[in-house]
Amino acid sequence: MFLAVGAFAAVVGGITIGVLRYLDPAMNVLRPFTHAYESVMLGFVLFAVLSAAWALVEITGRSGSTLPEPAPIPSPAPVLEMKSTLPTPADLSSTFKQMKTFIDLEMWELALEKANDILQRFPDSHEAGIVGRHMSDLRWKAEPKFLAQPPGTMSADQEKALRTKGLALMFQHVKTYMELDMWELAREKAVVIMKNFPDSREASELVALYPTIERKCAEVPKEPVPIEDAPKE
Repeated sequence: MFLAVGAFAAVVGGITIGVLRYLDPAMNVLRPFTHAYESVMLGFVLFAVLSAAWALVEITGRSGSTLPEPAPIPSPAPVLEMKSTLPTPADLSSTFKQMKTFIDLEMWELALEKANDILQRFPDSHEAGIVGRHMSDLRWKAEPKFLAQPPGTMSADQEKALRTKGLALMFQHVKTYMELDMWELAREKAVVIMKNFPDSREASELVALYPTIERKCAEVPKEPVPIEDAPKE
């Protein structure tokens, strides 16, 4: 505002001096006004310089005091629960049980897969010693195309297909045993299927057939024990 007033005074003073110079070329009247005008102009210039300097200081101070925004602190990564990947005795027991189930159902490829798993993960276990003694028989009974692939590479789809095929084949064996009056074998295989694969179609059909199998097993006469083998009193 003061700069605007000073500028206005300078313009008015300049016009006034010009008019007086025109009216009094000898500058008898103009001289006092000229000194006064010069003093006013000098003060205006000094004020303008000081104002500009003050404005510059203000701008510099503000820009220097403005701190950059701190970088956002990344949120800590979620702590993942560390789970042990080491094999446990429960894994060994479960795998060994699955292998025996597949052997009972003559699913040789799946039994061999579990056997290889035991030898790989539990090489010093008692079960691994048992498996090692029967590996030749399992490999001989498994399909050649399965033996061509490396151990432990069976996919979930391949395992499901082999299990479906094996259940269908064993169910047919149960029916064959029934037709041949081999009721004990029929019951043995039927129990394995119903116990280990209760949700399968074969298990559902065997539930309906099982009362007949049990009744026929009860009707089969037991062979008499030879006299020489009978327990002595």
